[in-house]
Amino acid sequence: GDIPFADIAADSPYYNSVKAAYALSWISGADKFYPNNSITLTQAFKMGIHAIGGERQAAYYGGYPTGYVHLGNSLDLTENLIIIG
Repeated sequence: GDIPFADIAADSPYYNSVKAAYALSWISGADKFYPNNSITLTQAFKMGIHAIGGERQAAYYGGYPTGYVHLGNSLDLTENLIIIG
């Protein structure tokens, strides 16, 4: 299906990536996506943990954001992380 973000047009270079991430529940729906903004570490943890199928475990630790931060740290997801900005 379509994506709910008013600021991502179908001809946008981000459209297919955002559509796939939304379909996989790596990101949640909202009015806008803000594709030119940087993501937070917590948002990166959420996407990474969903990508590896860890959302139930994150929910056990409190869900978003606490459970994702806890699980991201315990999995050492920040190892070799490159922070820009």
